[in-house]
Parts: sequence; C-alpha cells; structure tokens
Amino acid sequence: LRFIDPNVLELTPTPDDTNNEEMPPELFCAVPAGPLGADIQGTPPTVQSLADDSCLHEFGVVVGMVVDTLELEDSSKHYEMSAEQLVELLRDNSDSEGRMICFINPELVNLTPTPEKESPDMPLEVEAYLPAGPLGVSFNGSHPVAITELADDSCLHDYEVDVGMVVDTLTLPDGSVHYELELDALMNLLRSHKEEEGKILRLIHPDHLELLTPTPPYEGPDEVTCQVPTGPLGCAFHGAPPVLLNLQDDSPLHTEGVVVGMKVDTVELDGVKHYEMDHLELTSLLKEHADSSDRVLRFVAPHYVCTPPPIPDGIDISDDPEELEIPLPTSQKLGLSFTGTEPICIKTVRPDSELAGYTMEGYGINRIYIPGHTPSEHLVQLNNMKEVMVILTKTKNVSGRVMYLKKPELWPHGFDNAEDYSSPAAQQQLDDDEQECKDSLLEMGFEEDAILSAIAYYRDLGQPVDTDDVMTRIITEGE
Repeated sequence: LRFIDPNVLELTPTPDDTNNEEMPPELFCAVPAGPLGADIQGTPPTVQSLADDSCLHEFGVVVGMVVDTLELEDSSKHYEMSAEQLVELLRDNSDSEGRMICFINPELVNLTPTPEKESPDMPLEVEAYLPAGPLGVSFNGSHPVAITELADDSCLHDYEVDVGMVVDTLTLPDGSVHYELELDALMNLLRSHKEEEGKILRLIHPDHLELLTPTPPYEGPDEVTCQVPTGPLGCAFHGAPPVLLNLQDDSPLHTEGVVVGMKVDTVELDGVKHYEMDHLELTSLLKEHADSSDRVLRFVAPHYVCTPPPIPDGIDISDDPEELEIPLPTSQKLGLSFTGTEPICIKTVRPDSELAGYTMEGYGINRIYIPGHTPSEHLVQLNNMKEVMVILTKTKNVSGRVMYLKKPELWPHGFDNAEDYSSPAAQQQLDDDEQECKDSLLEMGFEEDAILSAIAYYRDLGQPVDTDDVMTRIITEGE
C-alpha cells in the first residue's frame, strides 16, 4: 500500500492510456475450451484484468480491450452483448473448442451493430388448408383484416404465411365462401367451425390489394318470410342488420329458400315484432324463445332497405306544440325507449322516470345538447337508436343536458342538420366590446357557446360586458 500526504502530493491517476500504444485495433481469438482467466465487466464487455495463466495473453489481448462479437461452434454469432450475456454464453459453451471472440480497441474501432434479420420474401397469395383446433394466429381490426402475430407452432408456417398478410376469403367445409370479412365476422366463423377440417383461408400480400376477391353479385331471393320450428336454427349471423354468415346442413332454413348473405329484416316472436336489431340482439331473442313455435323471421336481399319500426299506435300529438325542450337529469336510466330511424322517436316514458311529467311520446329527436361535448355540444342527425342510447349513457353524469324534440312529420326539412345548424347563442350579433371579449376567451380555450351564453346573460341584465365577469360566470356555470 502506498500512502501519501494529500496536502503535499496528488493521487496517482489511473493509467488508462498506458496500454494504448500496445493495444492493437482488433484481435480475433479462437479460444480453447475452459475458462478464459479474464475479468470482463460492463456494457460493452471490457477486459478489467487478466490472470497470469490466461489464454488471452497468447493472442495479445490487453486490459481495456472490448469484446465486439462472439461466434460459437454452431456458427451463431452474437453482437452488442453485456458482460453478463457474454459470460453466460461462454460458460454454457465452455467445453467447446470452436469459440471465436473478436476484441477491439474502443478508441479506434466501433462495435459491430447487430445485423437486421433477413426475412424471406412474402408470397403474393396463399391458400392455407386449416386443420381442426386453434390456428395460433392473431388478427387486427383493419379492413381488410391483417395478421399481426403468428405463434411458433401455428399451422400457417407450413404455408410460408408471414405477419402482415391480409385475409381475402374464408371457405368453410360446406363449400360456402365468405368475402370482405370484418374481424368480428371472421372470428365468429373460425370459432363456430373450430373443430372441423376442410377450411381454406386465402391470404394475400398487403402491397397487392388488387388481388382481393370482390363479393360476387347476389343471386338469391329478394325476400323470404318463414315460420321456424323450435330449437336451434343451425346458422350464424353478424352485423347490424344481422347478415346470415352460414347455414349448417341440417338447418331448417334450407327448406324455406333462405341463402347465405341475406339479412334479417324483422323477427316476430309470440306476436311481438322486433325491428332494427344487431346480431347480438337477434341471437339473444332467438335463444330466449327457442321453445316457442311462434317465431317468424323475414329475410331480405342485401340491397334491400330494412323496415323501420312504426310510430306507436294510439299516440296523437296533433294538438301538441311542434317543438319540445326537455332538460335531462343526471341519471343512469332515463326511463325512455326509442323507435324509428328517420327520425328517431320517443316510444315510451316509464311511469317511474324522472321525465314522466313530460308528454313526449311520438316526438322525434331533433338534437341533443351536451355541455362540453366535443367536437360539438349540439348533436344532430343521430343515426340510430343505439347511437342515442350510447351517447346518453356516456354522458349520464353531465348536468345541463337538453333534448330538443320535434313532431316527426316535420322530418327532414324541419329538423336541424350538421351543415347549417348553429345554436341560438351563436346567432347573436356582437358589438366591438363583446367581440373583443369573445376573442380573448377563445384564446384562453373556453367554448364558444359558453362564452356567448355568458355575454347574453350580462346583456339581458343591461350590464356592460367585462371579460373577467364573463369568464367567472362560465366557470361558475360549469361547476
């Protein structure tokens, strides 16, 4: 040990550069079996010390050199390792005489980067014959559906299928071919025929979508109305409206002339007719009434427009106002049911609903106002009943919601639309002070309708517009 007086002498620096002159730029060492006799640490692996009997002395390796690559006897080559990875590989192959280590001078030579793996060329198209059981494949929800992952034991490897290929068609054991499949429909078909052999999945290269097979022209009947027997129907549906995906050989629908590709228009169960269902609602209803002999299904061709539900009988709103403004409470269940599509109308109001005091049955939904909703607080031209129910459920905790209703006979020209609708507040004519206030608050990120509403409030009070007052009211009203 060497001790010094720190007030008199300085510490001797680590001789980092003492070996630079002797350190060669690069060494390839075919090391023998057994330990190397070297202390190698860090990332990249750096030689810290060498034992007197280390085999690396024979190759000219010196302290400070870095391990660049390691090639093993099986020809596998390893790059950009940590010391831990290197030591583990050397230990696992300590009996091998064919280990080649490349040492480099880090001041002169850069580490060799890990080369990119060369993937085989993706085939233009593949027809894969699918066995019974799981396929070991994952798909995404794009259109067309594409493969995102293949398990190591996936049967698709036998056909040189690669990740990224897209689904063209699926042929089932009964010979039916399905085109332009969405993810849900594809998974539904694969799941329902999982234990069957004889399925054929056609896949194509994602850069050659021109190879996709278009759905052939429909050649079935225009419509079929049939009373079906009790028990399962031996078929699968998908979508909204429900489209018939496949028919089992023993399905009773064969004898009625129903063909794959037709869609369900209406279902009458024990005298009650149901309209505008999706496949989940349809299958649920059919299962609930599986023991009933009074089940009537109407199938129509793909190009047919489905029958809209009628306005409920016994509702007369001829003497009622043309428009209604209904404040909506913050509630999980409003106690409303809806019907129709053009427009969507209020069908019933439950007696225990907080809205039971309003006479609104039969009115059509013109628009719904939801404070803070983006991209617009005013929702117009709602597409279907499901969309209305989803919106009302998602905003159940938002206070200040208003539903604006109109008589259905005013549809469509008397209803608001997305192109020319503007809120009453947006129709205000602003003076210079009010415009300056509005512009200032818009820059701060406040909603235009909220700003205009607050400006109108102070205008009605006869007070001059002050930006701070308007901002305070917006914040207070939003709490």
